[in-house]
This record gives sequence, structure tokens and C-alpha cells, in this order.
Amino acid sequence: MAIIRPSTVHYPFAEAALPANINTVPDAPTGSALASWQQGFPPITMTPLGSGGLPPYGADFNGVLNALSANVQWMNAGGTPAYDSTLSTAIGGYPAGAVIALSDGYSYVVSTTAGNTNNPNSSMTGWAPFGGLMSGAELYIQDSGPGANSILLTAAPPVSAYFNGLRVVFK
Repeated sequence: MAIIRPSTVHYPFAEAALPANINTVPDAPTGSALASWQQGFPPITMTPLGSGGLPPYGADFNGVLNALSANVQWMNAGGTPAYDSTLSTAIGGYPAGAVIALSDGYSYVVSTTAGNTNNPNSSMTGWAPFGGLMSGAELYIQDSGPGANSILLTAAPPVSAYFNGLRVVFK
């Protein structure tokens, strides 16, 4: 089956709903009939009403769909996730190949190791630059003099620090 690009989500689900009609869904179960991210809807909401069950709360549905669609909207707008220590812990570290934004809002890094729990805003261990404007990176261009057909490029830090042995060609 072919994957077809879905239409863009312009608004989070239930964005205009009354606040009382959107629950902020907690991570852990509350011991009530309310939904949680870890458990979803609790068993009491799956039990028939005649057997003592409780109906699920519509505000929980709105809360879940609002949170999910707000994230989809962010991604549709070009948003890139930032490092999140809570997420990193919950998933056992970022997988190799994960791309996240640095706190400067312009630089991106890619995880080079599986289970990467290092915060790239404070330690680049296990992370490599991935486009954007790496903080502290500078490129100096110097004309080598009149009549010469060459330009001297000096990168600080060195280009090799960014490409880890990859060949870089300027034309």
C-alpha cells in the first residue's frame, strides 16, 4: 500500500473547546476513570455500565487528540523536537539517527549512538552536527592576494570536527 501524504493539520483537535472540555492527560494512572498516557482508558471504562462500569470522559478524548494533533501541527510547520531528558529516560536514550534541535533554535544534531542519554546542549558525546548554524562555528575566507586564483578557507573548529573523516570538496 502506498503512503500518501496526509493533509496538513492546521489546528490542534478541540483547540476552540471550552477548557473544561479538554483534560490534561497525566502520564501515570490516577486510580480513577480518567485516562492516562501509560494506561489509556482504565478497565472501569471498559466494564458495562450495568456491571458497575463508568463511561470514559469526553474531555479525555479531547485531551489526547489535542496533544497528538498539536505535535503533528508542530511537525507540519517544520518544527524539530528539542532534547528532552524526561523522554530520553523514558525511552532508554535517543536512538542512533535521531535528529533534534539544540537550545539555540538554529542548530541540529544527530545521535550517533543508540541509547544516547547525553544532553547535546552541554555534551556533544554521541552527537554530531546536522545542518543549521552550529554554535561557535565560524568560517573565515581570505583572498590569497592579487592575481591569484585561490581563496584560503579556515574553519573554527576545523571542518574535520564536523565531518569526522568525510571528504569535503569546494568548487
